Amino acid sequence: MVGDEACQIYRAANTVRNARNIIPTILNTMGINAKQLSHVTQGTSTTLASIIGGGGGDFSHIPNSQTQDFTPLELNLAKTSINVLKPALHYLLALVVVDTWIYFTHRVCHVNRTLYRLVHAQHHRIYVSYTYGAVYSHWLETLFSTSSPSSWPARSQASAPGRACSSAAPPPPKPSAITEAMSSRGTLWAL
Repeated sequence: MVGDEACQIYRAANTVRNARNIIPTILNTMGINAKQLSHVTQGTSTTLASIIGGGGGDFSHIPNSQTQDFTPLELNLAKTSINVLKPALHYLLALVVVDTWIYFTHRVCHVNRTLYRLVHAQHHRIYVSYTYGAVYSHWLETLFSTSSPSSWPARSQASAPGRACSSAAPPPPKPSAITEAMSSRGTLWAL
């Protein structure tokens, strides 16, 4: 698990670095001088100035600019995107997909008279003011509902092997960057 988490942090930090390099280009195409704006904001917020100026800071002391030494800002943004943004987006997407599936399957049961009469009418036979009435249904309707998109991710996760970091991405970051990224979360993993 440690290697997989380190690989995810590395990929996300690389994406953050690439995005930070694009920000000055976008500002310049909008007619805003990114370097000048970076110097103006330097006094108020060095982090904002660094983001506006692009890049992760001064890498002149590092022989290879493609090194795995990420700035603390890049690592924090990478960890936030992995631990907060990605699960939140997955949750929202699952809500939209499952709600859409339930709405349209329910709608089909109401529009198709045969389905309504043979399968869905049982759902409307019970009149109660609590949640049991919502889930009270014919066994065929239940079977159809449980084969919904809400169960697809679990099936695909179980059958698909995880992507290996070494084959799908450049080598993982140096142990110091990994250790720093994981130790700032409160847990120091042995590599």
